[in-house]
Order: sequence, then C-alpha cells, then structure tokens
Amino acid sequence: MAPAAERDRVDEDHRAEGPLLSFGVIADCQGAGPDAEPHPVRHYRLSEAKLAAAVAGFNSRDLAFVISLGDLIDRSARDLDPLLAVLATSRAPVRHCLGNHDLLGFDGAADAAVRGLAMPGPWYAWTERGVRFVVLDTNRLGVIDQPPDSPGRRDRMAALAARRAAGAINAEPWNGGVDPEQLAWLGEQLDLAAAAGQPAIVLAHQPVAPAGPLVALNATEIAAVLSRPGVEPLAYLNGHDHAGGLGWIGPTPDLTFVGMVDTTENAYAVVDVHPDRLVVTGFGREPSRVLTRRDPSDSRE
Repeated sequence: MAPAAERDRVDEDHRAEGPLLSFGVIADCQGAGPDAEPHPVRHYRLSEAKLAAAVAGFNSRDLAFVISLGDLIDRSARDLDPLLAVLATSRAPVRHCLGNHDLLGFDGAADAAVRGLAMPGPWYAWTERGVRFVVLDTNRLGVIDQPPDSPGRRDRMAALAARRAAGAINAEPWNGGVDPEQLAWLGEQLDLAAAAGQPAIVLAHQPVAPAGPLVALNATEIAAVLSRPGVEPLAYLNGHDHAGGLGWIGPTPDLTFVGMVDTTENAYAVVDVHPDRLVVTGFGREPSRVLTRRDPSDSRE
C-alpha cells in the first residue's frame, strides 16, 4: 500500500491539472447484522461504520457521484436498509452495480435487487460531464441469478460442473458473466462514446483480467468487445476479488478495488477522470495509482 505522503503527492500533482470529474468508489462492503457467521478475514459487523467513514470522506470533496461496485450486503436483504441509510447521507448521488452477494440476499431475483438498490436496471449507462459510464451486470450465465432449488439453478449447476471438469478455474457458483444481449448493448455504448468523442469507463462487479479464479465466466467474450480497436474504454473498474489488483484488457487497464469488508482497516477510493488517464487516490488498504492506456505492443496481460 502506498504511504499516506505518497498518496497525497499523487493527488496534488494531478488534481492541479483539473479533472473532467471525480467520483467515489466502494467495493464489497458486504454489511451483515449480528447473526453473521464469524469469518477469519471478513468483518461484516464493521462494514456499516466503514461505509459511514467512506461517505464522510467523500462528502469533503466535490464528487459527481459515488459508485458501489457490488456486494453492498453479504447474504440477507434485511441488512440493506441500514447501509442505504448511510449512503443517503452522501452529498453526491449514489449508483450501484449488482454483485453476487446482492443477488444472494434476494434469492437470485435480479429485479428485486434492482428495486432494493433503486437502480435504473441491472445494466445501464449515462453521460456525465462528457464522460460515458457503462454499468454491466456480470451475474448472468452462472447460477447466481437463478432461484434456489429451481430447474434453472439445477441446469446452470450442471453447466458449471461441466466447465469445471473441462479445467475452467473460474467455474464457481459465485462467478457469473455477461449474456449475449448485454454484450451487444455494451458494444453499442462504446460505439456511441467513440462517435461522440467521449472517454468511456466501464463499471462492473467481476473482473475480466488477469485470468484467475474470480474473473467472469465469459471473460474472453467480454474482453473481445472491450478491446475492439478505436472504441476501447479508458478503464474497466470492478470489485469481487477482495485482494484488489490490476490487469489489462488489450490497452485498457482492469482495476479491481480492494474489498471493504476484509480486515479491520477500511478501503475506498476517489477517482479523478482526465481525458487520457484516471488518478486513483486510495484510502486505507486501497493503493493510489495513475491509470493510462498502454502501448498496444506491450504484451503483458
């Protein structure tokens, strides 16, 4: 983790140039009440206080919005209201991505989770100060969005088992993907942004890169849409992997934010958007960094 002095220096150096806008980021809050089972790393009952501290930090800045990258709750819709009450104190509007734990809390019912989080839909897009933001729902294709004990859940579990038998290390019930309809829509959104000369930022719960046990089930297909020449987004931002990390989708950085629920230390960030880069100022366990598109000749994942 970058020292506080280094974070401050990064923030000051780049903020002086004037970003197009700034927004706050939280990932994997996973708040739960007193009946939550103890966990060696995840401190569910501290999440509400951590979230309040993050919102207080956001309120000290001029932010266009705050985004939760999914998993606001851990496993029960009953835990949602206290967390939403905290988010209601945010000066900036709050937006959401659907996470697998959000769906778990609503028994796989995406429509109910969308209503509970007051989202415009499971996936959506908007333009803010000349920047196109595209929110994906990465909970499709697997078992996450199927009701317990339903025929759909049983069929998806069988398909997941076949993936696992074929060697897919991400074939787990907590992973999902992006369905064909949504992939087509994503391509359209990136085309619209490119035609309008707008930088685009894609927000989702699950990572696409680097390859690993927590990437989306159809990460290759998602990456193919995101890496089409001429329409590549400025960044792909996600949660899900609580350790955080950085990968690449062609020239586009895929930044996974650290999970707030892990350890007793907080984790959140403020992102300054410039036409050619993102400046991430991390707090607590979230590192600070500057993200730019890489040279296409760089073959690192």
